[in-house]
Amino acid sequence: MRGGKGNFGIVTSVMVDLLPIDQIYGGGLFFAGERARDVLTAWLAWTQDLDDRLSTSVVLLAAPGPEDVIVHVRIAGPGLPGTASAWWPHCAH
Repeated sequence: MRGGKGNFGIVTSVMVDLLPIDQIYGGGLFFAGERARDVLTAWLAWTQDLDDRLSTSVVLLAAPGPEDVIVHVRIAGPGLPGTASAWWPHCAH
């Protein structure tokens, strides 16, 4: 990195290593905003023992209505069998 003064820097190069993965599975689970507390609580608990091969994130999205929110749980992992409910059992509740 060049610079770096005053919280500013310029990245001049990046090295990326790839992993030998044949397949990757992923997707998103969407929940109504009124379920946000339950979904976030379940997601946080689930991530504590998450398989290292999985990656996940969660975001609260503004929906078309003025106070509407959508909870979006995102999951990705290499060639793991099963459905979203097998990866994240809370999606069926």
